[in-house]
Amino acid sequence: MTQPLVSVLIPCRNAERTVAETLESVLCQTWGCVEAIVVENGSTDDTASVLESFSQRGVHVIRHEKSGAGAARNRAYNECSGEYLVFLDADDVLHREKISHQVRLLEDNPGCVSCCRWGRFVEQPDDAVFREYPVWRDMEPVDWLTTSWLGGGMMFPGTWMIPRAEAESAGPWNESLSLNDDGEYFTRVVLASAGVRFHSDAIVYYRAGDGTNLSAAMDRAALESGFRVCELATNRLLEAERSDRTLKASATMFQRFAYDCFSNAPDLAKQAELCAQRLGGSDLKAPGGTLFKAIAAVAGWKVAKRLQSLRRNAGGSS
Repeated sequence: MTQPLVSVLIPCRNAERTVAETLESVLCQTWGCVEAIVVENGSTDDTASVLESFSQRGVHVIRHEKSGAGAARNRAYNECSGEYLVFLDADDVLHREKISHQVRLLEDNPGCVSCCRWGRFVEQPDDAVFREYPVWRDMEPVDWLTTSWLGGGMMFPGTWMIPRAEAESAGPWNESLSLNDDGEYFTRVVLASAGVRFHSDAIVYYRAGDGTNLSAAMDRAALESGFRVCELATNRLLEAERSDRTLKASATMFQRFAYDCFSNAPDLAKQAELCAQRLGGSDLKAPGGTLFKAIAAVAGWKVAKRLQSLRRNAGGSS
């Protein structure tokens, strides 16, 4: 019996340090029918020469003008032939049985999408630290999203496997987004599916400290993208189900964004907080240490955030 083809789709920009390890993890998969497509997205380092050595080993490398990860992923998708899709970042690493486990799971659960365990590492995947999250189980689409948004854990692109039919139903990546574009995309994917199926033996290693998280991407365009993701994702969820739980989850998404962006974009934080209030409000507390929480309890979280920023700028601890 012919194995279904899995397409691993990788946007790649300035990843000369990491992409070789990422691609080796794809090429050594125990699943025998895998294609790897890398879209080189206007790198200014030595990424192109690293990819050249992998093109000689069967990796399909596409040169693409710089236009963002979403456009690169869409280009890779348009070139792929797989029955199942994995969107992998160029610095993350797959366990060798990751694809095999997820394909078999989805073959037994038609119409579903799959996510998996993941651990965070800095230097070596073997040093990855794993933490259990509430979303690490089988769930219905709305259950999964509300649990995740209320603090139950996240999944990054490489943890997912998507059947082609569900990818077609969800539609392409939104190329106007940057920050948290995967959050918006996978909201659509989950809602287009018959459910989320979790596999505990499928594993992805998530490289930390690469400068792509919210705190490291605080330019105005990125933050506007983050706010737009909140709008788009919550609208999708509320179209699927408008209930106390989805309103609370949506309000919490906006409130979390307000906390995260306040120091850099107080106007966007204000808009996000107003959105949270219109949705019924959230009981999410601003994150911080003991001193931060003590100040927030007396003077409010915004004052605590301002003082936190002043301490950081002065070189003190937060």
